[in-house]
Amino acid sequence: MFDVCIGAILFWIIGYSFAFGEKPSGFIGGDSVTIFGQGFDQARDKDHYAIWIFQFSFAATASTIVSGSLAERTMLPTYIIFSALMTGFIYPTIVAWTWGEGWLFKLGFTDFAGCGIVHMTGGVAGFFGTMVLGPRIGTYPAENISMKDEPEVKELKKRVADQNGFEKWIQAEAMSKLPYEPNSVPFMVVGTIILWVSWLFFNGGSTMNIAAPRDSGTPKIMMNTIISGAIGGLVSVSFKPLIFGTYSNNMKYDIGALCNGILGGLVSITGACDAVQPSGAFAIGFIGGLVYCSSAYMCVKFRVDDPIEASAVHGFCGMWGLIAVGFFHKEKGVLFGTADNSTQLNFLMI
Repeated sequence: MFDVCIGAILFWIIGYSFAFGEKPSGFIGGDSVTIFGQGFDQARDKDHYAIWIFQFSFAATASTIVSGSLAERTMLPTYIIFSALMTGFIYPTIVAWTWGEGWLFKLGFTDFAGCGIVHMTGGVAGFFGTMVLGPRIGTYPAENISMKDEPEVKELKKRVADQNGFEKWIQAEAMSKLPYEPNSVPFMVVGTIILWVSWLFFNGGSTMNIAAPRDSGTPKIMMNTIISGAIGGLVSVSFKPLIFGTYSNNMKYDIGALCNGILGGLVSITGACDAVQPSGAFAIGFIGGLVYCSSAYMCVKFRVDDPIEASAVHGFCGMWGLIAVGFFHKEKGVLFGTADNSTQLNFLMI
């Protein structure tokens, strides 16, 4: 809720202007029409109200991605400051370079619905934020953990009658070798379903005019989105237990891997969903599932404690989605383009 409330105000005051205002330098925008939305009524070239609503939802999305990575160890005032920075400056600056027709746009950058602009931005911010914060206590048990010196523990001890018992209990919890597990698998599945359905409009709505005739219409975009998410989930639920070594008779199917694999496939196709055939969407989602599994494993090995694997799903799969544009785009891609398009691939990889 803080992401939405703070994001709405900051994006209205300055964020939208940074993103879509006039930008002589090509770096960041700003003009009297877009700041505070005060010139929206007079602008006849585009519907700024519609664009603001759509872009605000993207700005809030980029911020909420980070909240998952930083979960369970971030003070709310600190996170509120970050949320304001993300929706008021970081995301608008990225948009100014790309969809706002800034310097990256002029170089030929292509990202149809935001696999890089929205998802990779949020995922990378979450990845580095998690590295700065460090892992949650008890994620990687060690013999030298001493909970009694933690300020929060000292404060809690004052509120209980058996202080010695409380100290022994919380020390045992910190030293426990039991892994963190999802608290509610049904909620996780319901949330994934809601996201998947919403993603159809996330990608399909990026045409900004569903009824307008175009080469790759909204139904095709939605179909590609469904295919990529479906294969991403199947690949992840098949391969992640093998990569992590968790497959057993007691855990044949990892529902968390299925849900995050679906999201990884959806992120992967977002950049090129309007410019690939369904077979290309299948390939992008398949590789996206593998990217999610391998990047989640890498995070564990490097002790990057991302509770919901948001950096793997959004950051690394968003990165793959940008690269996939250079391979699979029907006009600019290396595999299906009409000319030598290695420049586009090299540019997106850089």
